[in-house]
Amino acid sequence: MLDSDKETQRRFKIIDYIENKAKSIKAGCLYLGVNRSTYYRWRDRYRAKGIEGLKPISTAPERVHNRLPSKVEKLILKLREEFKFGPKRIQWYLERYYNIKISDSTVSRCLMRHGKSRHKEKVTWAVI
Repeated sequence: MLDSDKETQRRFKIIDYIENKAKSIKAGCLYLGVNRSTYYRWRDRYRAKGIEGLKPISTAPERVHNRLPSKVEKLILKLREEFKFGPKRIQWYLERYYNIKISDSTVSRCLMRHGKSRHKEKVTWAVI
């Protein structure tokens, strides 16, 4: 059974208990540790759509409007791999040579998201 199915069954049992066995909605919600507003929302969805209405609904946005374009992400990763630049140097390089203005913290988050936030090998400079 999936986690969403387990959650759906749990919600159904809560509604069933409160409607059939509890003295009042307030007492049932207190006993089960559920907010009354949450209970009413689940109950209304159950009455409207049946068991399908109790499935968890994602609140994640469908689209992130300020996401970094994939071309810029690829360029950041290329600069990191090729030149071993840090976030501030990458930010400076993008602004100077590509006219792309982003903050060094955005570059840093992009590197972390791709697992490139730290250098694998230590860069040493030979002094002659």
